[in-house]
Amino acid sequence: MTEEGYRLGRVDLIRLLDAQRALLESQLAAAEAEASWGRAVADVEKAAGADFQEGNTMRRELALVCLCSALATCKRGSRPILVQGRSR
Repeated sequence: MTEEGYRLGRVDLIRLLDAQRALLESQLAAAEAEASWGRAVADVEKAAGADFQEGNTMRRELALVCLCSALATCKRGSRPILVQGRSR
C-alpha cells in the first residue's frame, strides 16, 4: 500500500522508509516473542520433568495451565507439591 503510494507519487520517500522500518520492527518483536515463548516452554518442561512434544499441543497447554496454577498458588503463600509434572 505504501510502496504503491510512493510509486504513484502520493507518499514521499521518508514516509515509505518509516513504514518499512515499522514493519521490520514488528516482525522482529514477533520473532522475539516467539523465542521467549519457546524458552518459557523449555523452562516448564524442565520444571515439570516432562518433554512436551510439538505435535501434542493439548498436552503442552494442559501442562502450562497446571504450572501456572501452581505458580499462582506459590505467590499466594502456600506451596504446591509437584509429583511427576503434576501439581497436587
